[in-house]
Amino acid sequence: IIMVADTLDAMTTDRPYRRALPFESVVNELRRYSGAQFDPRLAEIAVDSAAVRRLATSILSERQTPSVPRAMRDPGPRPERAVAKR
Repeated sequence: IIMVADTLDAMTTDRPYRRALPFESVVNELRRYSGAQFDPRLAEIAVDSAAVRRLATSILSERQTPSVPRAMRDPGPRPERAVAKR
């Protein structure tokens, strides 16, 4: 399980030496090494997982809008700043 998860993370995130792979390439690699590096059942579960597909495609879609940092697109709640007493 950890090996499949680590491989998914490595292939679907940008690295200093290469960009994240498209999800179709990730699926091909998982299937290619199924039975050799990965348990075939786990590899197929990962390939068929809607959650894994959503995660991988969301990473790729974020990459296509690099001019706006993620934190600026969805800043979420802002923590209150502590005011120093004098």
